[in-house]
Amino acid sequence: MSQINLEQLNLTQSLAQKLKMTTDVYLAAFRKIVLANLKGNISVEEIVSLLTVAERYDIDPFLREFYASRTPEGKVIPLLTYDGWVRIVNRHPEYNGEAFVYSDDKVNERHTGQEVYEWIECAIHRKDRGYPTVVREFFRENYQDAAVNPQDASHDLGSWQKLPNRRLRMQAFVQTARLAFGVSGIYHQQDLQPVSDVKSSPAVEAPAPKQIEQTFSAIPLHVNREKVKAIVDPLVQRAKELNAWMFVEQYLRKSIPEGDDLQFALQMAQEAKAECESSPPVQEQYQPLKADGTESATPDVSTEENDVPVEVSQDLNVISSSTQSEATFGVIP
Repeated sequence: MSQINLEQLNLTQSLAQKLKMTTDVYLAAFRKIVLANLKGNISVEEIVSLLTVAERYDIDPFLREFYASRTPEGKVIPLLTYDGWVRIVNRHPEYNGEAFVYSDDKVNERHTGQEVYEWIECAIHRKDRGYPTVVREFFRENYQDAAVNPQDASHDLGSWQKLPNRRLRMQAFVQTARLAFGVSGIYHQQDLQPVSDVKSSPAVEAPAPKQIEQTFSAIPLHVNREKVKAIVDPLVQRAKELNAWMFVEQYLRKSIPEGDDLQFALQMAQEAKAECESSPPVQEQYQPLKADGTESATPDVSTEENDVPVEVSQDLNVISSSTQSEATFGVIP
């Protein structure tokens, strides 16, 4: 493998022809741009690996869409710039747009005091999928502290200090793109940050913790939530009263056409059922009245004569006739 002539590789010739270059000119420019900041020697095998990435993802190294770097262990890897990630996403035939959601809570960057979103969520839609790929990135986990100036121990502020919200939004986009389109073999600059740096750096002054509220971030953005809720809410209430959850899904599938609205409705019903089942039932004690209207002593139900058979007790709490249940649910608008 070490005897390979890069100029004679079909891979190199294909990349050069695409840019209307000769192979020797292409390789000279590739070394000057992609390998410019790479310290130490690089093997022929590592160069072939970088060329393979450029060919597979149709990345233009001369537009500085990617470059080579080393991991702390010394391995040469391709690093994709933000422009490179944007290119991969926009050139994909199934790409169908993205949307961002920003947290209500904010934190303060430690050096500048800027208000920064606690998290930013990105949703990328594909034409061939019913649900978007959604990733939420947190500022505290991604923040890179400013480098210390050895001359006066001051901090040289970088992009995470000057433009923290933009950097967090870019990170959310990159990680969502990686999952949505199955991008592998290439990395982002953030991937090289040691985990220990995040844990040891007091990046932000965090707000007081609060209970995480339930979200439907995985539901497509075009779902008509108000319309679905108008159907599901009274249906759930009726199911609680009759303890007839077994007919909820059947009713929803008959009432709502197949699609994202139906999936959202089924999810709402399942969550309501789980919440209802997790809550202990309210036990009401029956106390018969005497002739004068006063309460009599609670009857002793511990004897075998007063024990209610399990089958009868269950029959009192469920609707055994599907026709009756459908008729009951059928009056819901």
